[in-house]
Amino acid sequence: MRRIRKAAVLGSGVMGTGIAAHFANIGVEVLMLDIVPNNLPDHKKMIPLLAIVLPASP
Repeated sequence: MRRIRKAAVLGSGVMGTGIAAHFANIGVEVLMLDIVPNNLPDHKKMIPLLAIVLPASP
């Protein structure tokens, strides 16, 4: 059987963050991708960069 080592989650809303959290909790490296609206003020564009993903220890 093949083991999942990495996962990409498209969308960082409620569902996407939940899926990413489950993968991270079992030790899978997760990449989350989302879009930033063009009309968003510059000071709010930095908020996603504050989220730091640390490796989980199952």
